[in-house]
Formats: sequence, C-alpha cells, structure tokens
Amino acid sequence: PSQPTTRPKPLGAFQPVVGEDLGSPFGLSHGSFSSSACSGCKLCPQEWQLHGDRCYWLSKEKGNWTQGKKGCENQEAQLVVLRNKKEKDFLNQTLRKPTTYFWIGLSVPPAGQGWTWLNGSRLAPGCPKAEFGKCGALRRGRIVSESCSSELQWICQKPAPQL
Repeated sequence: PSQPTTRPKPLGAFQPVVGEDLGSPFGLSHGSFSSSACSGCKLCPQEWQLHGDRCYWLSKEKGNWTQGKKGCENQEAQLVVLRNKKEKDFLNQTLRKPTTYFWIGLSVPPAGQGWTWLNGSRLAPGCPKAEFGKCGALRRGRIVSESCSSELQWICQKPAPQL
C-alpha cells in the first residue's frame, strides 16, 4: 500500500525543500535546495535554511552584537538585513521563539546618523526608538533597540549559490 507523502524524500546528503517551505526549522542537519524553475537550483550549506535567494542561519550560542557580526563574517555571511515584510515574516515563522531576541544587521553608528543596516541603507527615523541601546534585534516580529553588550543569539544571511 502506498502512503501519501507531503515532502520529497531526502536525496543523498541533502534535504530537499521545494520553493519557500516555511515548515522547515533552522536546525536542519542537511543542506537545502530549491528546484524552482524560474530561479534554477540553489543550495545552502548544512544547517542553513533557504528562503528565496538567500540562506539563513541561527546561532546556537549567545554573544554581544559585535560577536554576532564577527560570527557571521567567520561563515562568509553577515547579520541579517531585512529587505521587506515577507522576509521578516519568514524569519518569525521559522524562528517560532516569541520570547527570544535575535541580533540583526542594524545599528546606530558612532557618528549617530540614525539606524543604519550593514549594507548602508537607512531605516526610517525614529523606528525603533533607541531607548534601550544602539543595536537592532528582532523580537516577536518587531525590530527593537537593544544594548549592544546584551547577550543574544544572532541570525546570519548569505546569498544562496546557484548550482
């Protein structure tokens, strides 16, 4: 008797993920790839999650914002720079840890010119208020200010390589 399957079976050392599967946790033990016809095949490293054209990774350890930034750089990645609401919603859905804060690639530079993403783009003035600190974190779907010395997990991103 054949059993209906909702997911493709693992293929060698890789766990297939078709399109933008929001049900896959960050703790993948295999790489993931997309077989979308319009974007070709993309592959993420082990324990990274594919979404669109990027790979995402959630640290297991905690550290301050600078340690998170360096932790991502050590993996040839950067702290996540949110491009749109869809990307933020994906991360919130995938993280599923409503009480935990995660470092993101947002801070107020020493020159104090307002909230700036690691890619140099600016956030709207006053969003978030820098009342708790000058580093950005993601919590319950919201970007919040946090003291840069707080010990948090972090989210890294890098482009998904085309196969």
